[in-house]
Amino acid sequence: MRFMTVCAVGAACLGAQVSAEGLAHLSFSSQVLTGETFRDIDALTGSFTGASRFAAIGVYETGATSLYGSLVFDNVDFTGRGLRDNTREASTLELGLDYAAGQFTIGANASVLDLANLDEENTLTSLALYGDYGWDGFHAGAALVSIEASDGDFDDVGFALFGGYETPTGLALGAQVTEIDDETFYTAYATYATDAYEITLDVTGDDNDRLARLFGAYYVLPEVAVIGGFVDLDTGFDGTTERYVGARVDVAPGYSAEFALYDLEAFNGFEGDGVSFKIGYEVGSPRRGYQSFATIADRLLSPIFYSF
Repeated sequence: MRFMTVCAVGAACLGAQVSAEGLAHLSFSSQVLTGETFRDIDALTGSFTGASRFAAIGVYETGATSLYGSLVFDNVDFTGRGLRDNTREASTLELGLDYAAGQFTIGANASVLDLANLDEENTLTSLALYGDYGWDGFHAGAALVSIEASDGDFDDVGFALFGGYETPTGLALGAQVTEIDDETFYTAYATYATDAYEITLDVTGDDNDRLARLFGAYYVLPEVAVIGGFVDLDTGFDGTTERYVGARVDVAPGYSAEFALYDLEAFNGFEGDGVSFKIGYEVGSPRRGYQSFATIADRLLSPIFYSF
């Protein structure tokens, strides 16, 4: 899946140095979503002009060692009748180190998720040690995972099993299951990309919630693609559904911009529409393998209007 990014952050210079300096992957993206919702039963209106997200991901390789990391900031402010009803501020930081010995890979991962919803704050910190074995496009591994939450909901050591399959023709499949503190967390993805089109499906869930996302792009011109997809969050008692369609323009090698129109069905009977703008940059191939607990938890803790 191609990402979209900004020249202002200096990605043009970095992109030219990717091969020479050992950067195997580098991407930046910035997205803003704005719109309004309405509820028929009581004529309550709302807006979410503050939905935004910035993400940066990098992988640096030197010899048998690979250093990777990601940084994500996102924010949602939802207002109804002029009052602040829902807000989410989150930041995710991940750092990891892989060492490859033949077909075996061992690694360590540390991640932190800082989350604030209204007056509640929580920090999830996770540490993991993992091993991975690859053969003929396949890989499979296991991890020992420690997780601690500042609100006391989590403080335990568990394990994760993960694996995947990737081909040179653009197909990639993968899944991970994490068992910790008597709860099961899972995530799975499938992507297929060619010069003409791409499609991505991923599902993340736990014992209570499930988030499914589908994205597709088809290039009607060499630098212009029609894009579309949906996001569905099911909490067991309520949820949100987002459907969107738009266009992507590749403005330069590695750089692209997106525009999309949204149809929304939100929590508590709200319906509405919105518009999204996204710019980004990507070079190299994204890393596959163990996914940090903070990354998985961030997807499930998103409360509303979260398609990023």
